Amino acid sequence: MTPDEILEIDAKRNHPPGTVAGNLIAEINDELRLGGQIVQEGDVLIVFRGVGPGVVEHHSFNADTPENLIKANKALWRMLKKAGAKVARTQYQNPKVSALFESVMPEFDVSITKENGQFVAEVRL
Repeated sequence: MTPDEILEIDAKRNHPPGTVAGNLIAEINDELRLGGQIVQEGDVLIVFRGVGPGVVEHHSFNADTPENLIKANKALWRMLKKAGAKVARTQYQNPKVSALFESVMPEFDVSITKENGQFVAEVRL
């Protein structure tokens, strides 16, 4: 799939009604302007950027299966670890995503917190 196709599917599946790929492209562009990068693994796009010493924030856009979403994230985390990052962090709203993050243990140490309706997963690399 092309990045545009991935974003179209992600907008429909994982965002509030009325969200279109253009909204997601704007979010991605904001991250890229701040020094972020984007990678594609299968039908998953991940935008990421360093936000502090050893800390990387990332966000996934998924048109694939949950299993392939976590596979793509694990590939990112391994790459970040090789590059010297210590923590990878992401925010999300769907509680089902927490089970995906918990499935990567013991390879990665994951902590999940919730505040103001948002989950935050921190993966120690």
